[in-house]
Amino acid sequence: MAAARSLFDLVRRAALRTPNAVALVSPNQPGTFGKLTYAQLMALSSGLAKQLYPAAVKGKGTLVASDLPNTTENLLLQLALSSRQAAYATTKDAQALAALRATHNIVGCVPVTKDSWMYSDSKGDAAAIPCSMLGCDFEAQSAGWLKTNQPEGEDNGGDEVDDGPHAYFNSSTALQSRDVVALGEAAASKLEMAASDKVCVSITLCHSFGIASGVAAVFSRGATLVLPAVGGIRGCGNPSERAESTLQVMAATGATLLLADTHIVKSFPSDVSSKITALRGGIVKTGSGSDFLDENVSVGGVDLFTMGKR
Repeated sequence: MAAARSLFDLVRRAALRTPNAVALVSPNQPGTFGKLTYAQLMALSSGLAKQLYPAAVKGKGTLVASDLPNTTENLLLQLALSSRQAAYATTKDAQALAALRATHNIVGCVPVTKDSWMYSDSKGDAAAIPCSMLGCDFEAQSAGWLKTNQPEGEDNGGDEVDDGPHAYFNSSTALQSRDVVALGEAAASKLEMAASDKVCVSITLCHSFGIASGVAAVFSRGATLVLPAVGGIRGCGNPSERAESTLQVMAATGATLLLADTHIVKSFPSDVSSKITALRGGIVKTGSGSDFLDENVSVGGVDLFTMGKR
């Protein structure tokens, strides 16, 4: 089988290998998407892609802008766009959205709520796309997806996509699909990640560290993604609240690996070891850049690798 070329391709391959394995758990996730198998994740993201881009409409070269926070809907939207060679875009405000629109083909906006600035500033690109369109009959949707896809061991090259932009995260420079896969593979290898691992990604999904070194690493190994309820488009906010949410989900799920930024780690309480008894390793983002650094950070007696710029 050829090498994976996109985030969607990583998930599809994992779903074909182990469709009933748990792909994602988010204990504090509001709504109905708190736990999904790989088959369910594929069915939902594929279904959303069909809603966004009907059969006669190609997504390649288009963008969908969003201010969704770190929720399952954010991940589903990125996967749906990845499946159609379209790109996800985040912008801080209306001015940034206008600048991106001047140079890119934005076909729609997905605001987190009707109170969002993005809802009123979509300017007719397309109707705001509600994530509620996904539906909730996970069992039927995943069974339907499995029925129409090939069994384990067979290559379905038609679902693979050419390299292109995965996302524009508060920038006019794209994070390329090939870089998402490469960064994920590198992190998974560094952590010796296995399918049995439960990996807490406590950093915004709208950053290369979150979606690539974190999420893509998990999906490349068919492991379980643990997603805390970290608010805000960039995962910003009060570090102590983000740390508390991270520890809650790690304790609830028995997370074995952690990917977090240095602000979260520094906000962990002194008794952190009692809350992360299953933790065996992880990566701490210390600044810009994606190089693995020489020093380690100890969290509750567990050494974590560091990543930043040399």
